[in-house]
Amino acid sequence: MTFREARDSEIDVLVAMMRDLYRHDGVPFDEANARQVSLELLGSPDQGSIWVIESEGDAAGYMILTFGFSIEYGGRHGFIDELFVRREFRGSGFGTLAIEHATSVCRSLGMKTILLEVAFENARAHELYYRIGFREHGRRLMSRAI
Repeated sequence: MTFREARDSEIDVLVAMMRDLYRHDGVPFDEANARQVSLELLGSPDQGSIWVIESEGDAAGYMILTFGFSIEYGGRHGFIDELFVRREFRGSGFGTLAIEHATSVCRSLGMKTILLEVAFENARAHELYYRIGFREHGRRLMSRAI
């Protein structure tokens, strides 16, 4: 398995995997928006990156790592915005290795913390994240459209 930064030319493959992730999580999917903001992120490496997870030349999944800033978390931090492993590659350690890769990227940029969010119903992901050291912090991530 390898990780490499996605290219603009792969947007169709990325959007197809995003559609699968959103369907799996039961979240409405706006393809035009996903395409537009993914291309924006691909052109803004200071904001984060999209990584393709490859296995023997096949796109096994993707991960979106963005950057934020928080006093509580020691300044600049990483946020795993999306992590998706295609069904046929699940259970093979790809998710764990993807998070280790994101952690390594953040560490190399001097970040001290990496965050992620997970659906309450996704017990399998909860188990993985707890096993590799993530902890809930007793608060809920909330959002408001502006």
